[in-house]
Amino acid sequence: MKTINYNYASLSQGNFLEKLGLIVFCLSSNLNFPDLPVSVADISAKKAEYEKALDKSRLGDHSATIQAKGFKAELNLMLKKDGIYVNLTSNGDELMLESSGYDFSKDRVKKKKPDLQILDTDRSGMGKVIIARVEGAVAYQVEIHADPIPEDVADQRWMRQPMTTKTYQWLNDIEPGKVMYLRYYSVSPDREEPPKGPYRFTLS
Repeated sequence: MKTINYNYASLSQGNFLEKLGLIVFCLSSNLNFPDLPVSVADISAKKAEYEKALDKSRLGDHSATIQAKGFKAELNLMLKKDGIYVNLTSNGDELMLESSGYDFSKDRVKKKKPDLQILDTDRSGMGKVIIARVEGAVAYQVEIHADPIPEDVADQRWMRQPMTTKTYQWLNDIEPGKVMYLRYYSVSPDREEPPKGPYRFTLS
């Protein structure tokens, strides 16, 4: 049965924060996991404390270094508690597990992640976009368009979302039930890659 890994204590600070940010994003307003043992708000608050301690530690504050280690241990325990709940609630359902943001427990054959996921949430008109990391990319640009998309490019009205260095972002103020399309660009230091998509989606 498929399960997720919920122990990230061995990750470096940067990788731990990146994984933590993704999990917080994925668990926020997640329809699959309404009764998390540790709320997303509590994890986010502890994450903010951890980041402040790291900032002070980088400036040479030794007490902040010790404090940061303690915060990381607390955060890892929070992730473990929610991870156990995710495993029990999902009961091996791969789509549910994947929506949590946690990594799958090691398989003999590593499964390739989809290029793009567009997920519904428990908030009307709000969704999530998760893009598979593109090698060499430093930023990602998402655009959305209402159905239908005119054939003539000059008549198309793609709405650009704010560019971000993260592989995930929110979609807000989408008319519930309306057919929409999404495409995205990965941006490297040298150029903006051609768009991928469009991907059709609707939100509740």
